[in-house]
Amino acid sequence: MIKIEDIGLKPGSQNTAVASRNESKIVTNVIKTCIRYPRNSLLNQTAALKPMVGDEAANFADAKYPLNLGLVETQEGTQQIMEIFKCLEIPQGSDIVVASPAMEINEGQMRLADAVKEVFHPNKLYLVSEALCSNIYLLMNQGIIQNPNDLLSKTILSANLGSSTFEFGCFDQTDTVHLSAHSEAGGNIVDEKIFTRIQSSLGDAFITLPDIRAMKESCSLTEIRQFEVKGQNRDGIVVKMVSKEVTEPVMDYVNIVAEIIKKELKSISPQIRRSAFEMPLAISGGMANIEGLPELLTEALEIKLNYPIKTIYSKEKNSHMTAAIGALMLCEVTE
Repeated sequence: MIKIEDIGLKPGSQNTAVASRNESKIVTNVIKTCIRYPRNSLLNQTAALKPMVGDEAANFADAKYPLNLGLVETQEGTQQIMEIFKCLEIPQGSDIVVASPAMEINEGQMRLADAVKEVFHPNKLYLVSEALCSNIYLLMNQGIIQNPNDLLSKTILSANLGSSTFEFGCFDQTDTVHLSAHSEAGGNIVDEKIFTRIQSSLGDAFITLPDIRAMKESCSLTEIRQFEVKGQNRDGIVVKMVSKEVTEPVMDYVNIVAEIIKKELKSISPQIRRSAFEMPLAISGGMANIEGLPELLTEALEIKLNYPIKTIYSKEKNSHMTAAIGALMLCEVTE
């Protein structure tokens, strides 16, 4: 009898993550969710060139990112995400749990599911909230629960700090009590603010958004780190070290997220809120990899709520992977 593989898949606007298990070891893989179609040569316009995908495509300014807010918007995007999926080493006929974003766009969800079916022909396919999948990994990783089924008796809160959205969720016995997505608090908005700050500081900086993203991801909210940026002004080419231009937009982002959580909590009944605060708030998503950010968010929440908040997050700098790993753990116990 052929063994059916269990797979956790998290397609993201910036990165796509896959988790599987080799014996007892969890194996992960991450690629950029982008594609680029090279131009044909001037002498042979009819030649079909193989598209570049993932990290190879990300180096080009004309690379396309087919997922918007984690979902496929167009039929063209479906074809593009299928090309990206083909580069993932997922066995045909696997059981797959897809960590799905909170955006309530049913057509986008269907396109995403159709792309998974077309490329991988799964034996079973489930779409589960990305926030819930992240909670499963974080709670199991820290020994708070032993099995995803333990959540059937728990009420939990989740803050997923993604590249294009911030998602806040509350789950009671795995049922979704409250789940909201906020594109105004996505990591890409922070990138744009950093870009504007640096351009204002230098006049005309020689810098791209991928450069900005790399600075943001390697910055620290606990120690001063500086980054060298070249630019041009009336005096010619200049070189400047920047720091607060990067960290201050990140700190503003933390306050925005804390304010959203404070507001969204009011949409949850007092009884559910009381139960939820008996468990730690799980912080996940790529922005949580920034050094000092989860701690600063915890402090901001405690100030805004005037209440001591318990939080958990991955200290292994793999917060962009937590949803895929949690999806795998859920897949392994799903019949």
